[in-house]
Amino acid sequence: MTRTEHVYRIALCAGLVMAASVLAGADITEKSLGDLTITARIETMFLMNGDLNPFKIHTSTTDSAVTLTGIVHDHMDKDLAGRLAKTAKGVKSVDNQLTVKRDAETVKENIEWRQQVD
Repeated sequence: MTRTEHVYRIALCAGLVMAASVLAGADITEKSLGDLTITARIETMFLMNGDLNPFKIHTSTTDSAVTLTGIVHDHMDKDLAGRLAKTAKGVKSVDNQLTVKRDAETVKENIEWRQQVD
């Protein structure tokens, strides 16, 4: 699967989440829609970046403040994720809580994931 296909899938998923929220009667405000948009922008940047595994990074946004959690395999990836998140339009702050965990299993998963994407 190409990166473009991944981007389309993320966009589709974001649209489905918003539609499901509306159908479920959730109160979608302009602010929460803005937060969803920021999260989608950041996750798309992670997906398009060949150095990060976006499936191991969770992004949440509240009042334009972004929190990153999950696992990356080195401090450079943690820094990269934080810097990318800060560049997304609408972001006021980033709380980078990513955990660096470089063990044999994580290295193997990252290699396998990159091979599937390429």
